[in-house]
Formats: sequence, structure tokens, C-alpha cells
Amino acid sequence: MLGAVRVLLLSWCCGIAAAQAGQLAVPSAQARAAAQGELLEALAQLAVQGANAAAPIDALVARASAAGTPGLRYELYAHAQRCALVSGDLRAGLRVAAALAQDFVVARAQGDCLEAFHAKGAAPLQRIVGGWLELAAAALEADPAEFASALARAEQLAAADQPPGLLAAVAERGADLRARRAAFLRAGADPSALPRYRAVYGGAWAEFAGAAGGDRLARAMPDKVRARATRDVPALLHAAERELSQARDETDPLAQRNLRRRALDLLALVVRDTLPAMLGEPALSPAEASRALRIYERTADALARTSSGQTLTFTTPADLRRLLITEGEWRVVDGCLRGRSTGEATRATATLAFGEIACVTIRGGIRSAAGHNFRIAVGECNALLNWEVADENHLYGGVMRQAAGPHVLTRGQEHVLRLCQLGELVVLFVDGRAVLYQAGKLSGTVTVYPALGSEIFIRSIEVVGAVDLDHVVRGPIGQTR
Repeated sequence: MLGAVRVLLLSWCCGIAAAQAGQLAVPSAQARAAAQGELLEALAQLAVQGANAAAPIDALVARASAAGTPGLRYELYAHAQRCALVSGDLRAGLRVAAALAQDFVVARAQGDCLEAFHAKGAAPLQRIVGGWLELAAAALEADPAEFASALARAEQLAAADQPPGLLAAVAERGADLRARRAAFLRAGADPSALPRYRAVYGGAWAEFAGAAGGDRLARAMPDKVRARATRDVPALLHAAERELSQARDETDPLAQRNLRRRALDLLALVVRDTLPAMLGEPALSPAEASRALRIYERTADALARTSSGQTLTFTTPADLRRLLITEGEWRVVDGCLRGRSTGEATRATATLAFGEIACVTIRGGIRSAAGHNFRIAVGECNALLNWEVADENHLYGGVMRQAAGPHVLTRGQEHVLRLCQLGELVVLFVDGRAVLYQAGKLSGTVTVYPALGSEIFIRSIEVVGAVDLDHVVRGPIGQTR
């Protein structure tokens, strides 16, 4: 979707130059009326061919791009937009708007699409807000007025805070976008600073490496690339420490966070390759492996602290709004969430989903006398600690399961539980010790729950990851739409 938004914004910002590049003027009402017969014939052909039934909106866009007259082309796009609105498919509507803006000199096609869906109630509010945020991000450098208005609209709609947590997530994203805009303006005064800005704030590291020979981050990049390619664990650890050092030297909190996030990705590879099952000959000494894990944990904690919109704490009953509760008894007591199972469907799920997750940290434990069943589900990955049937803990990745004993949680004790994405592995750590690992991908919903007869407590849920406003949480364990 973001790519389509960028295409549209280019059309907004180029004006006459865009028209000279081949865009068409919007047809007159007379020309559009004259195309109605051709439109009906085109729709009939699509229906007979079956393409309209299989993928109606994309089929209409493809037909529009090949239309012989501007009037027919425009009318096909308009019909595709109506189909998207009626079906409630915001993503398709935005694709149509982007295609329309490529072919015709129009203004605000994407914004008009978002407003139409909002007025009709045809898409969840969080998706509409996400669309405005993407418009703001795409306009950040090219059009300051459009950047400001799109961001203001996102924040205005997010004020309803539906689902709960949307307002905090948008406030954080808005602050980041404004910080990035300020950094762009600072860099603009010195063209030689632009490559570094685009690397640190936009992820364009390859261009930065070739353009900024005097920068220490740029100088270190070839060594880091080689270390990743050869799985040189000591060199990867050294590279991560360099980026953390650079993060400490930054004065902009957003730059600090971006560099820490890059360092965490490197540390994830280091920690993965110190797990016993991954090793032939140990790449690090036990002391160095332990140090790497401590650095990883400190970095993850620092990222969670500076991303308040992605951290759940429990101090008042109002904090329960940030969870989608299904069944069971849930309450906030003494700064903790307490959940007691009363049936099979007992779940507490964060109201926002995540497109990708580096690490989920849960601080909590088991209250029930038997000391059984603390469960965590992140998308399709599911961890079961202190199984009631045997002295085991389980980690599921889809249909695959790994088991290991003994039980790792002590009744009444608060533990630090981490599910981490380490390369291609999801690894469960308990109090800094790797307990189980399984091939998988952390993304989607984040759910905590006890099993029947159990009671758990949770002080905080901290997610280092990207909130995905395009996926609406409908229920626990991967139930999004």
C-alpha cells in the first residue's frame, strides 16, 4: 500500500511536469457520459470472462489501463472505486486511487478515498488512520503542507481511541514522523548530510555506504556485511556494539531508537548462534555468549521503554481496555493483571496487532496453588509453561511442537519471559535462560492466558515490533482481519 501512496504523492507534487510526462486531464462530464455504453460493454465482457467475479477491482483497474479513450478509462476507475467502497476493501480502493493518479491529473485521490470510506463506515477506523499515516510518511520530504494535513487528520481520527491503544500508537508514530521531518530539514541545509539522514531515518544503508566515506557508521558497513554473510559471530557482536555506541552519541531519540533496533537485529543473530543446538565449534566462549545475551536483553528493554504505545502496564482497572478479554476472570490488583481461567476460551489479547516482532517480554508468573499453566501466544507461536499433565514446557510453531522439562516457573514468583525472533528461530527465554526454540515467525496478535483451573499474574507486556493498523484484532491467537 505504501508504494501506491508514494506514486500518488508524486503526482500531487509534480503538477504541470507530471501532466507533461503523459498524464491526462480529467475528462469532461460530456466525455464521461459518452463512455457509458463502452463501460457497460466492458463490464459485461469481464463478467462473461469470469475475471470480474474472481478479482473484480483489480480486473477493472487492468481494463482501465488498457482503455482506448480517456472517458472510458476514467469511468472504469470510478466504477472500481465504487466496487471497493461497497465491498469495504480499503486496500483495493487505495490501489485504484493510486492508478487513477498515475493516469490523470487529479489532486487528493488517496485522501478522498480515505474520506469516502470513513463517511460510509466502510472500513475499520484504525485502517483509515493507518492510511493517513502512510500518506504523511510519503509526503514527509516532498510536500510539507500535505505532510502536516495528513498527519493532523490521522491524529484527529485517532482521538476516538477505537480500538483502545490506537491513540497511543498514533501519538508515537506522529512524534516519530515529526522528528524525522525535523531531521530532514536539518540535513537539507547540508547536502552531504542527506545520505546519513536517509540511512538512519529511512533505512537506505546501501546508498549511505557508497556516499559517506568519512562517517564511522558507513566505514563499518563492509565489515558488517561480510560478518553476516560468513556468520562471523564475534564480528557481528563487535558491529552491534559499535551501533549501540553510536546510538548513545546521538541526541535525537528517534535516531537512537533506530540504531538500537539495527543493533538488536545483529544481536539476534549472535544469540542464535550461541544456542547449543546451532553450534559445531563454539563461536564465543560461555562468558562472551552470556555477555551477548545480556546486551540483547538490555537493548530490547531500552527499545520497549522508548515505545510506550507498544507496552502494556496494569495500574488501574481502566488498563483492561487495552485487552480484548474472552471468558475467565480478569482484574488489576497491586500493579498486576490477574487472570483466572473458568473455561476453555479464557484469553486476554492486546487490541493492536503487529506486522513483525523482534521480541515480546512478559513479566509475570503463576498464582494458583498447583503452579501450572502460564501460556503465551504470538500469532501462530504458542508457549505453554508448567504443563499440568507432565513436568514439561512446550513451544508450538504452527503444527510443530518442542517439549523440554522440568517446569521453569515457581508459584508466586515473578519471572521474565521472552519470546524472541532470532533469525529463522523463535526462542523462549525464562529469566535469561533459553528453554525452547522452534522455527517460526513472530507477528500478529499477542495473547496471554491460563488453562482451566489456573490463575496467572502479569506486570507488563512489552513488544519490540511494528504496530500493523491494517490488521484488526477480532480475537485471540491470530484472529485478525
